[in-house]
Amino acid sequence: MKGNVGNDLLLSQVRRGVNFYEIVMAAKLRHVDYDLVFAHETFCSGLAGLYVAQNFRNAIKILDIVEYPAFDQRTSVNVRNAGLINPVSTELTTSFAVNIANRYDFVYATSNGQRNIMAANGCIVQIDLLRNCREYQKVASNSYLSDRFAFSEQDIIILFSNRAYEYCGLELAIEGLADLDKRYKLVVLGDVVPVLKSKAEDLAKRLNVQDRYFVTGMLDPSLVLPVIAGADVVLALIEPKIDNHRWAMPNRIFDAIMARVPVLVMNDTELAGFVKQHNIGKIVSSSTKNAYLAALEELFNEAELLRENLKMAAREFCWEEEKSVLQNNLSNFQGSSPKCLFLANKDIGRNDRVRRLLKTICNTGYETDVVTQYYPMESMRVDGVNYHAFREGQGNIEKMVKATQKKNTYLRRMFLLIRNSYQKL
Repeated sequence: MKGNVGNDLLLSQVRRGVNFYEIVMAAKLRHVDYDLVFAHETFCSGLAGLYVAQNFRNAIKILDIVEYPAFDQRTSVNVRNAGLINPVSTELTTSFAVNIANRYDFVYATSNGQRNIMAANGCIVQIDLLRNCREYQKVASNSYLSDRFAFSEQDIIILFSNRAYEYCGLELAIEGLADLDKRYKLVVLGDVVPVLKSKAEDLAKRLNVQDRYFVTGMLDPSLVLPVIAGADVVLALIEPKIDNHRWAMPNRIFDAIMARVPVLVMNDTELAGFVKQHNIGKIVSSSTKNAYLAALEELFNEAELLRENLKMAAREFCWEEEKSVLQNNLSNFQGSSPKCLFLANKDIGRNDRVRRLLKTICNTGYETDVVTQYYPMESMRVDGVNYHAFREGQGNIEKMVKATQKKNTYLRRMFLLIRNSYQKL
């Protein structure tokens, strides 16, 4: 048998879920009884939610599965490796996720692929689609990128609108940058995971495009949409090398829709089918530089039409339309003064999906307590929600955001100092 039984994947998930249950029960919550227990993510919060709900009479249970249930097909290298150690444990862990879901009253998924893999492994509860749509808004671009990196109006911005990780097409985009003229700038809106960071930097240097490749670091979520709106194209080049990529509908596609910016996606993915159906971007036929450049050229040739289609898509794929299934389930079982316990055993520092869920739950009339690891950033908090954080200090994401903000302030001061010096000459 591969691996150490003490570090067994299934055992670790059960242990984490039980530990979280004990943390929840030890928290000083406002209410002694809840009408709704809402678990965000399956393994830890989902298991804890089932245990917690037994303490409340007739509590409704809602599960937001979010993640792909098979660990050996996840995006994160560390998580995927944990799933590859022992195939038996991985299979049992997937079955464990399905068994948790089967004990909830309502279950939501972010993509059809998530729904299908759960059903294929024995989930008998109806799973409703609750995508990562943004709240409808008209987004005005800001000057963040031009201020920080001294971009000009003639520059063409190719944007990764989220953190970059393995098999997301970053190296492909850097290779393509070498064949484009100097107006083209490649920006990662977020950070680059450690396993990819040095590879990307070395590739950019080798191709002599390091002066046109930029990484912003993690930003406050309130900046994301205005920055995206200033881009010319959003890259969502999630390669179908693992199932989580093949069957994902991540935040970045709906961020691009609300910012009305055309997207490039990889072929043979759920994303590709969605983009083709609504004609809001172009599909890269293969993971080759020529295919990427051809799709990029096609996108720019049809940019005006694509942006018109994005205006319609923004009306259709917005949270106001998407949340109806959640509101209906909440309203059908609403008491005179209902109370909700929301469980999220993770860092929700800049998690806009959690913010939208909580806002909808509160607006439906539920008094809500949240138990999570760290307090969310100010822009991600919902008025009236009572947050209980069981870890002290800032979460990793908030630390990265604050570090980026500090660095940005210094760089902006230097930029302004240099610019003012030239103006005096």
